[in-house]
Amino acid sequence: MSRGNIIKMSNGRMSEIAKLEHTSFAKTINSTAAGTINEKGTEGVKFGEPQKGVTKDDLVNITVGMFFDGTGNNRKNIDSRLDVNSDNHYKSEGWKFYWQDNTSYKNDRTNVDHLEKMYKQESLYFSIYIEGIGTENDEYDDLTDMGIATGEKGVRGKVRVGCENLVKVIKGKTQKNIDTLTVDVFGFSRGAAAARNFVHEITKAAYSARLMGAKESQLVDADNHVVNKLELPARGHFGLQMEKAGRKVNFVKIRFAGLFDTVSAYGIVHSNDVTELKLNAVNKASDIVHLTAADEHRRLFELTSVTKGKEISLPGVHSDIGGSYVDNEVEEVSLAEEMLSIINRKKLIEDEKNRLIEQGWYRANQMTNDQPYKLKGSRVLRNKYSLIPLHLMFELGLASCQFKETLINNNVYKVPAIPLKNTNWTLVDVYNRLRAYAVLNTAPAMLFNNSRQLNSLKGMVDHGVYAADKYAATKKDAEVLYELRNKFLHFSSSWDGVGKEPNINEKGQRERDVFNKRAT
Repeated sequence: MSRGNIIKMSNGRMSEIAKLEHTSFAKTINSTAAGTINEKGTEGVKFGEPQKGVTKDDLVNITVGMFFDGTGNNRKNIDSRLDVNSDNHYKSEGWKFYWQDNTSYKNDRTNVDHLEKMYKQESLYFSIYIEGIGTENDEYDDLTDMGIATGEKGVRGKVRVGCENLVKVIKGKTQKNIDTLTVDVFGFSRGAAAARNFVHEITKAAYSARLMGAKESQLVDADNHVVNKLELPARGHFGLQMEKAGRKVNFVKIRFAGLFDTVSAYGIVHSNDVTELKLNAVNKASDIVHLTAADEHRRLFELTSVTKGKEISLPGVHSDIGGSYVDNEVEEVSLAEEMLSIINRKKLIEDEKNRLIEQGWYRANQMTNDQPYKLKGSRVLRNKYSLIPLHLMFELGLASCQFKETLINNNVYKVPAIPLKNTNWTLVDVYNRLRAYAVLNTAPAMLFNNSRQLNSLKGMVDHGVYAADKYAATKKDAEVLYELRNKFLHFSSSWDGVGKEPNINEKGQRERDVFNKRAT
C-alpha cells in the first residue's frame, strides 16, 4: 500500500500472481516495460473509479477507562441529595426520591467514583462512569436488581449501558475507525463483577442470534433483546452498536483491571456466577489488582476471587475497601440473637460480646442487651480509612494507566493524620504500613492477634525460635488494629438486616465464603 506513486519497471519478465484478489491503491500508478504489458482476465479487464484505500492516517487509537460503580452507588443521586441539604433542591429532579429512603441517595461517594475523576482526560484518552447496579440517575432504586442483579439495572444491564455509552463517546470524539482500542476497567462490588463481564463482552467472538417468542418468531441476542439480524458481530453489544454506527475496531487490548472487593451475587444461587457471567475473562487484562475485605463475612456477600494478578487482602469490610460510608455515621447492628441456639443462649451471647471486645470491634459501653437474648451494637464511625485503598489502587494502577497525580493529594483525597487512641500512630501511619505490604512488598499482611496469641509468640521469642523484631511488628499491628477497628472499620453484618446476616462456619465462627479460589 502506498500513498504516493507506484512505479513498476522491468527489463525482463515481471509477474504478479494472486489466488484471490490483488488490490493496489495510489494517487498515480505507472507501469513501464521494454516490451508489452499484458492484462488478462477470464471475465475481461475492468477499469473504473478508484476505491479509497485505508491507511494508518485514516485510523485512530483510543484509550478508555470504564468505571462501574457498586450496588446502590450513584454519583448523580448523591449530587441530588447534596442539593437537598444545601437548600438547592429545586435544581434537582432527584430530590423527591431522596426522601423515600433510597440507598443511592444516602450513600457517600465510592473509590470508583473518585478514581474516575482522576483518570487522564484527552481527546482520545478518556473515562466513562457507569452508575451502580440497581440505580438510575434521579430515579427510584430498583430493589429487585439491588437484590439479585439480573434485570435491566443489574450486572448485564450495566454492561450494556457501558457498551452503549462508549460508542456514543467514540462517535463524539472522532469520525475515524479505530485501530487499537485500549481498555482499563474498574469496579466495586457488583460493579467489579460488571467490569469483569465487560471484558468478556468486548472480546467475545461473533455469534448467531437465536429464535424465541411466540412460534419462535423473533431473533434475540445473548440478553434476549430483539435484534434484526441472524449473525451478530464480534465484541458483543459493543460490536453491534459500533456496526450500527458504521464504525470498526481492529484490535481491543485489555490493559488494566482495578477491582474493589468483587461481590457478584448474581441471581439466587451465587456459586455459578463465575461461569454464568464469564468473570474469569478479566484474566485477559495485562495487569490485575484486586483489593479485598479481610473482615467481611455477610452470608450473601461472598468474595469472587481472581485467579491472576495481585489479590490483596486489607483490613475492613466491603465498603471500607470500596467506599460509600458517610462520615461520622452511627452504625447500629444486631450482633447476636437467641436464634443462634436454644441451649446455653445466655452464655453464647456473653461469649460473643467478650470476643467482640477482645478483637477491638466494640467496647463494653457500645453494646446493649435490649432483649434478654439479643445483643445490639452502636458506634459512631469515621469513613476516612477508605481513602487508603483509594491511594493504594491509584499507585498500583500507575504502572499501567495514567491518572492526574495532582489530585490524589488534594484536601478531598489526602489521607488525614487522625490520631489512633492509645497508640503513637495516625491514619497516615496505617496507610504507610499497608503501602509497605501492598505496593512495596516489604511487609506482611496486617493481621490481628489477640493477647493469647501474642503471649504464645512472646514465649517463642524467649526460647529463641521467633525473631524479636518480628514479634514487635506483630504486636504493633494488633495494637493499631484494636483501635482502628473500633473507630474506623465497620461491622456490616447484622442479624436483623435482610441479606446482611453473618455467615457462620461449621465451627460456629464468622467467616466469609470465597468463590473462584486460585490454585495454590
